[in-house]
Amino acid sequence: MIENYSKGAKITLVGGGIVGLTTSLVLAKQGFDVHLIEAAPKLGGLYSTAYQYQDYYFDYGSHLPLSTGIPPLDRLMFAEIEASEDWLSFSDTLREYSVFNHALNQNTQCIDARKLAPEDYVQIVAELMNVPRYDAATVAPATNLYDLITRDYGEKLREQVFRPVMRKLTGLELEALSPIAHALHGVQRVVMFDEVQTKELKQIPWYDDRIADTNPRHRVSHTWKYYPKQGGCGAFIAYLEEKCKAAGVTFSLETQVTGLTTAGKKVTHLTLSNGQTIPNELLVWTAPPVFLLRALGVDTTHIAVPKFRPSVLFHYVFDKPALTNGHYVYFYDEAHKSYRTTLYENMVDANTHNHATVEAFVTDRNADLDALAAEIWQEQMTAGLLPPDTQCLHQHVQQLPSGWPDLTNAFFESQEQLRQLVSEETQNCLLLGRASGAHHMVPQLVNMWKQLGDEAALAA
Repeated sequence: MIENYSKGAKITLVGGGIVGLTTSLVLAKQGFDVHLIEAAPKLGGLYSTAYQYQDYYFDYGSHLPLSTGIPPLDRLMFAEIEASEDWLSFSDTLREYSVFNHALNQNTQCIDARKLAPEDYVQIVAELMNVPRYDAATVAPATNLYDLITRDYGEKLREQVFRPVMRKLTGLELEALSPIAHALHGVQRVVMFDEVQTKELKQIPWYDDRIADTNPRHRVSHTWKYYPKQGGCGAFIAYLEEKCKAAGVTFSLETQVTGLTTAGKKVTHLTLSNGQTIPNELLVWTAPPVFLLRALGVDTTHIAVPKFRPSVLFHYVFDKPALTNGHYVYFYDEAHKSYRTTLYENMVDANTHNHATVEAFVTDRNADLDALAAEIWQEQMTAGLLPPDTQCLHQHVQQLPSGWPDLTNAFFESQEQLRQLVSEETQNCLLLGRASGAHHMVPQLVNMWKQLGDEAALAA
């Protein structure tokens, strides 16, 4: 699309998350006049710093900034970071661990079915090895996650593992979830066998898609990860912001789009909440597309409004180093209130800053969060992440009303309906980031690179 616009064309970008910032940088480097609009008082979205206490920095829980595998894009994003002594970078597999059936697994984030009762485990293995293999291109897609798990893994694994785990992660039953919900939570592969058996079975694509590696040494990562020695994930956003400013990007923070002027089906001007009206030749939208349609005056009342599951971040400072070297630890037991723990001392491989963020799903608006913070703190010790006599020196509770969307078929259908409406109502609007339907940082950035047009021209 971008090849249709001459250098100096006025491009408006709505949404200042990591995709919005990166897209602005790419376009500004190509000589376009870029104006980025962000409703929040700061940039970065879930990649910005969530909380600071003295010289302790806490993230929202998003993963480390990751390379995309597109050399010119990675050079643009990370060249200065790679040359800086203030940043850590590594290509090793991310140390993501898990707690399942009250056991800490320091080999994988995946669920370990071997931790179940022996009689249940035997039946699970028998069912998995006997489910009929099929060619996905020749069969009707599963209508919900219940049907997919039954067909691909068997009934016992469905009830003993996937039902309680997905209920913990989503608050919904398998029958109500989209067939891709487990993949978006990263639990589609399950640890089932010993190292030798796993290695043999994973030579078969069918089993490779369903069985997790027992030994992390077998997982080869081609993705570089980056993290600042000081400042938390927000330091990456500050770095991108400075690069954007140097490239000539104009920023309007704490600003919303209140109206769009069109000629035909092209958006020619944007009216902003700060009183400005700015000209536009190409509109790049990374915010929810429903807000774009509302600014156009398009009726969206016939499209289902997405539901979100609130989450809460519990930030802790404590007096002893962690017992695990994990970057992230996922809690899959329904009995645990914790969902994911981020251990910052392991991010920077130093025991000088013992602090962590624990994310939890809290749907009760009247919940006693201080009492819950104490319970979650205790879970970090009983699960083996911290020494049992660790003292909490400081804690802070932060609520996120829109933590995760309900991953139902209705959610994905409504988002597709909104994207279709945008394509019908406009001719110069490009949806990127979550607005495009892509999930997670790397797929969103790869999609952005492809959507902008000729990669060779962009790399020039």
